[in-house]
Amino acid sequence: MSTATDRGRFFSLKRLVIIAAVVGLGWVTYEGAARWRLSKLFGGLDRVALLREATDVTAWRLLPPVNSQTGLQPIPPAKFQLAGDAVELPRGTAYELQQVLAAPGSYEFVPNPKECGPPDYGVKFSFVREGDYVDVYVCFKCRELAVTRNDGTNGEAGFSPAGSRLIAIVQELFPGDTEIMALK
Repeated sequence: MSTATDRGRFFSLKRLVIIAAVVGLGWVTYEGAARWRLSKLFGGLDRVALLREATDVTAWRLLPPVNSQTGLQPIPPAKFQLAGDAVELPRGTAYELQQVLAAPGSYEFVPNPKECGPPDYGVKFSFVREGDYVDVYVCFKCRELAVTRNDGTNGEAGFSPAGSRLIAIVQELFPGDTEIMALK
């Protein structure tokens, strides 16, 4: 009788080990895919490292190029014009922004048709380390962002999962901007 009980425990333990292995493999696969997507968005893991380790983080408000018609044709992010002075992010705010943007869970990597049309970037963040940089252009209307280096777009992604955190950061940086303060 004890043999049947021992056999039942063995099979239960065996099942538990198999389930744990399958769940672990799934998690490793998910994490690897998320890292790959983040790397692709930023143009390589070295760009993600630059974002995380940037010593200077700056934000600007943006305006569409003169004589452009937003909403009709996509405008490359680098064509948007700086509006006003740069805002140097305080260290704590810069760290929070770096953590948000470096987290794969902050993004939607699947194509998502937007009702608002092509992105109308309103804020640009620059991350600089030892003369190298990565720029992140943010459209709060579409909840989309674009990552560029040397004025070429590396990748684009939706940021709805991190939308409220990004809005809180830009509202802290641009408290006198009525458009930014109206974001929800």
